[in-house]
Amino acid sequence: MEEITESNDDDGGALAIERLLGQRDNGDRSSGPLTQILETERLKLREFSQDDLDDLAAMVADEDQVTFYFCTKTRDKASAWLCRNLDLYAQHGFGSWLIESRATSGFLGYCGIRPWPSRALRR
Repeated sequence: MEEITESNDDDGGALAIERLLGQRDNGDRSSGPLTQILETERLKLREFSQDDLDDLAAMVADEDQVTFYFCTKTRDKASAWLCRNLDLYAQHGFGSWLIESRATSGFLGYCGIRPWPSRALRR
């Protein structure tokens, strides 16, 4: 897969994402290398794996980290979210991506694209 890096293009990254999604194989990701989405000088975006549960669970259980969410989450809820996200990769080729530090490979958070429920579009 082509590595996509930050650029100074005026496309706001949309072209890079379109190129990436067009290259997706939607195969099983239970083993093998993680798919890197984007890399900048300081950050990497990549797909989540089950190995990321400890970091995700710690983040969503920390009140300071989830200030703008409704409440903290348990490890079980974090695990369920992670499983749903892995399903999104398989079904749609995208989902939420883990943000990590290039310098330390440390977990920093997540961001991404989620499908919009079709019933909401009918209103």
